[in-house]
Order: sequence, then structure tokens, then C-alpha cells
Amino acid sequence: MKQFFKFTFASMLGFILANVIILIIIFTRIYSTIPAKKVVISNTILKIELNSNLPERTSNDPFAYFEPGKKSNATGDLGIYDMIINIRKAKNDAHINGILLDFDMGFSGGYASMLELRNELIDFKKSGKFIYSYSQYYTNKNYFLASVADKIYLNKTGEVMLNGLSTDIMFYKNMLEKIGVEVNVFKCGKFKGAVEPFILEKLSDENRLQIDTYLQSIFDTYAVNVAKTRNISAEDFKSICNNLDIKNADDAIKLKVIDETLYWDQLENILKEKTGKKKNEENTLVTISEYAGIIKDAKADKKNVSDKIAILYLNGEIVDGKGNAENIGDKDIIEAIEAIKEDKKIKGVVLRINSPGGSAAASDLIYRELTLLAKEKPVVASFGNVAASGGYYIAMAADTIISMPNTITGSIGVFGLFPNAQKLMNDKLGITVDAVNTGKYSDMGRIDRPMREDEKAIIQASVNRIYDDFLTVVSKGRNSSKDYISTIAEGRVWTGKDAKEIKLTDLEGGLFTALDLMSKKIGVKDYETIEYPEAKNPLDELKEMFGSFTATASEAQLKSALGENYEFMKQIKNIQRQKGIRMCLPYVSDLY
Repeated sequence: MKQFFKFTFASMLGFILANVIILIIIFTRIYSTIPAKKVVISNTILKIELNSNLPERTSNDPFAYFEPGKKSNATGDLGIYDMIINIRKAKNDAHINGILLDFDMGFSGGYASMLELRNELIDFKKSGKFIYSYSQYYTNKNYFLASVADKIYLNKTGEVMLNGLSTDIMFYKNMLEKIGVEVNVFKCGKFKGAVEPFILEKLSDENRLQIDTYLQSIFDTYAVNVAKTRNISAEDFKSICNNLDIKNADDAIKLKVIDETLYWDQLENILKEKTGKKKNEENTLVTISEYAGIIKDAKADKKNVSDKIAILYLNGEIVDGKGNAENIGDKDIIEAIEAIKEDKKIKGVVLRINSPGGSAAASDLIYRELTLLAKEKPVVASFGNVAASGGYYIAMAADTIISMPNTITGSIGVFGLFPNAQKLMNDKLGITVDAVNTGKYSDMGRIDRPMREDEKAIIQASVNRIYDDFLTVVSKGRNSSKDYISTIAEGRVWTGKDAKEIKLTDLEGGLFTALDLMSKKIGVKDYETIEYPEAKNPLDELKEMFGSFTATASEAQLKSALGENYEFMKQIKNIQRQKGIRMCLPYVSDLY
């Protein structure tokens, strides 16, 4: 017995020591990624490293630094609000001479977010300060931002790949048939293409029409904006992309797409000349993450201001229950709305929506709470890269909707999917199921048998009812007739530009357009912005971080291994956990 306690105690001590060591390693790693405190001196260049996505909200997750390929101090940690705030600070900062956009091959942002940031960079140039861009590889995505620069530099060994926009959709019908799975589809809206991958081998005519229409609209916005800053016509630029006229760097220079090829050390010499440095001196660069830590932002400047505007972030797929950083849980949002109601200093609310939709039930619960909030405080909506289906539904509580011209929105439609895996289970796997029921419909929804026609009628009636409610909510929210909304609904996807013309949105602009409008509505010039859902307290956050660390690391490894195919795998995983009727975009797209 003595030996037993001895070994038990030794095992427990070893376990505790191992965890302490792990904690020390983790906190050491986190501490090492925190930027050293700097002071911004004269002739400093603000370096904006673009090597990941453009998130909606600034991340407070220190474990983000452990992701494969992640650079410390990356701008991927800053949300759109903080990026813009710090660019505005730099515009008026006499110590900042200009901006260097430094692109990594891993950069991937939504076109609406990029346009929002691009417009801010154009405004920065009104100060007379320069913007230079440098990359080893320019693609459709990063070039859209790079094209705002006074000078666009390409690494000597780099490439330019501008080939126009494309959206591809994976179809599962034949695969499902081979494994013995039939999918029962229930939908409202001839353009609601979310169900097509399960029942067709290619796009329907209606779906192809809507995709072609909004893709061309986004490409038009892309080309018009690039043309303005590169002094070429929009039609010429579109021709360059559509015909792949750029085969090498010389072509890119000849066609005025870039200015010069050079190595990094040559760029450093150019920057020295620009800022008046001597050849033997080092360039003074500060990353935007470092700059954000040095220079107080608008929120910190206005801590003593009595009036507040809340920014309620609705980012990701809409799900039932609790959510996380990548989706919108109705419970989290309802809690945030209650907190906003209780704070008497909050005079108005801006909904920042970046969501393709999701659960119809969760969307309706969030909409209901937002309508109650709107009775107490003014609410406006700002659309990010996508605000469609359920993401559009929840915006109906706002009195004004603001969208970028290349935002993806609309998709007013509903669908449901019910699989029948009887052949897979019986013939392929040798599994049979028997059941005892108390009523005719007790086992409705079982995947081991076909649905009866009366069961199908019940599900379709439910989908029809939810679609009718959707039309009613939109007609009320947009102060329009239900008949008119029906003509532009049917699950059709629109760009923000087209949505404004058909009165699905009100104004063109971004998050700061919404904040400016709200400040006028509440009659205040000075206000503090406060973000919701609120960040968790450090102890709760640390507990959740440890709980999700393994999953986060595994997900990061999958992203690294699968590349662009990761989104397809993620979509299949989402399908597995979906419940109930859906208000969701038809597919995953790299446009948002």
C-alpha cells in the first residue's frame, strides 16, 4: 500500500510539473510574439504586412501565433475597424512618411473588405504621403489592393497572374448515388442553388444566370477601381485579365500593371531616398500592429466621452445555441443585445454583418431581439463581404442598410435537405434498422428509409411557411410590398451595387459610413465605440483557449495541407451538423 501511494503521488507530481512546464513554454512563446515597445520617430514608414485574411474584428487570441506559416505582428490580427483607424492616425502623423504594402502569397481577403480598405488608402494619399507596394506574386486578390499604390514593385523572380474572376461549385450527386444516398430536397426560390450540388451534375440555367450576373458586377467594380489608380481604361484592364495578356514581368510593365521589378535590398535603397536616409542608415519601419500598440486609437482617445455607439459584430454562419469567433450563435448575440439595452450610455447601434446565413430558427430569434432593441435605440446595418439569406434577414431590424458595391447579398430563399441512406446502410454496410413507434410520424426523418409522400408534403409546407415569413419580414423591413419583394427574391443573389438599385439596400459605403450616419442620428460628434459581443475575461478566455488549442492546431494543419480544398471539406463538415430549415447562401466562394 505504501508503494501504491508512493507511485500515485509521483505520477500526480509528474503530471503537475509537466503542465507547469507546458504553461511556461506557451506563455514564453506568447510573450515573445508581443511587439517590443517602440517610439515612432521622424521619417518612419508604416509597413502593412498582408499575409492572411482581412478579419472583421481584431483577434485577441494569442494562440493565433501558433498557426503554421503565421508571422508575428501580422496585420491579419487587426480587424477592418482597427486597420482603418490606424491608417487615419498615420495620415495625420507627422512622423509617418508613407506606407509600404508588403504582400505574402497567403493573402486572401473578401473583395468588399478590400474595397473598404482600398478607399481608406486612397484617402491617405490626399496627405501627400506615398504608398508603395511590394510582392513576389501578384494575384487578382492582392493586386486589387496593391493597385492603389503610387509604385507597384515586383520581386525580380516574381510573377503576375491576373486572369479574371471565377466561381466553381462542387457537385455531389453522382458520388452520393454511388454510395447509396438519396437526398430529398425542399426549397422555395428557383434561384436557391444551395440544393443543386446534391441533385444535379451541373448548374441550373437560373443559377448560372445569377452567378454570371453578380460575377460580372464584381469584376466591373474591380476593373473600374483599378483603372482609376493605374491610369488605364477599365475595358483595357478587363481585356488584359480575360485574355491573360501578362505572361511575364515585362508584359506587366509594358501594360502599366506594375512599375518595376527589383530585389528587397533595392527597394530598401529607394525607401531611403524617399525618406532622406543615408545609404549606411537603416530604414525606420513600424508594422501596423506595432503602430496600433504605440498610438492610441479612437476608442482609447474617447474613454471619457459619455456617449457610445455599439458595434455588434455578426460574423460567420448563423447557428443555434452558442457560437464562436467563426460563427454567430443566437444565445451569444441575444446576451450581447441585452447588455446593449442595459447600457444607458449607448445611444445607437451599428450591426456589422458578414454572414452567408444559416439556421432559419436562429436567424429569426436574432431578428426578433434586434427589433425590440430598435424600439429603444436607433439601429443601422453595415454589410461586409457577404450579408445574404439569414444574414440579410437579421438586417431587417435596421432602419438603414449600408453596403459596399461588391458585397454579396440578397438570397431571400429557404431550403431543407433530408438524406435517405437506406441503400448505403443495407446494401453497402449490411446494417438494418427496426423501430417501434407510437404514431404514424414518430420516426419521420429517419435516414434508413425513404420519406413517404405525406411526410414530404409536411416538410415542404414548413419550408413554404418560413419562406412566406421571410418575404413578410423583408417587405416590412424595406417598407415595400410583398408582391414586389417576391419578384426580386426567389433565392437570388445580388451584389451591393445591384441591391441598391432594387432597393434591398439604402446607401453605398462601409463601417465608417454607418458610424458617421449613426452619429448624425443621435446628434453627437464625439462618441466612444464599444464592440459586442464583449471579449471574455482573461481567465475564461484562457480556459477556452486550452480547451480548443488542440482543435485550433489541427484545423490550422488541415488548412496548410489542403489549401483551397479546405473550404470544401469545411462545407461538408458543416452539412453534417446542420439541423432544421436553412436560410443560407448556395455555396462557398472565394469572393467573400
